[in-house]
Amino acid sequence: MAVADRVRAGAEFESILAGAFRKAGWRVHRGLRVADMRADLVIDADRRKYVVELKVSSEGRRDRLIPLLSQAILQAQAFAQGSSEPVVPMVVVAAKHIPASVAEQIKQFGLRYAPDVGVGVIDAEGLRSFSGHGLEELDAKPPRRLARDIASRSVYQIFFLT
Repeated sequence: MAVADRVRAGAEFESILAGAFRKAGWRVHRGLRVADMRADLVIDADRRKYVVELKVSSEGRRDRLIPLLSQAILQAQAFAQGSSEPVVPMVVVAAKHIPASVAEQIKQFGLRYAPDVGVGVIDAEGLRSFSGHGLEELDAKPPRRLARDIASRSVYQIFFLT
């Protein structure tokens, strides 16, 4: 993926993520700095405030997303530690398409190795899957994938259960 394409994809996913938080009633701030670090997003609602590090991959494979998730965890934790006010680190990985099984593996990795960090997985098809710190309220299944799953089950039932 060329640099210009990565920048464009990053901006698109940042907009998708910011829109999801705004729709849920959260306030979204972009580009806040602490020392020499810049947060992708800082979001807050009520008394909850998160610093968000977003990483985008050209592929939604586990072997591509786990290293990005790991880097994002370290960066979000460093930003949170350097912040003058209490913030919870949150990381989000994104790709054009991420299978539900991979999204679950990403969340489980985060829970196992960074339980104090909120973890999110989003894709361009509408998948939004979050874990930790009450973020699950933002979950959404992609409409197309859901329809495809229903169609697949119907075909399975017609051919194998009749």
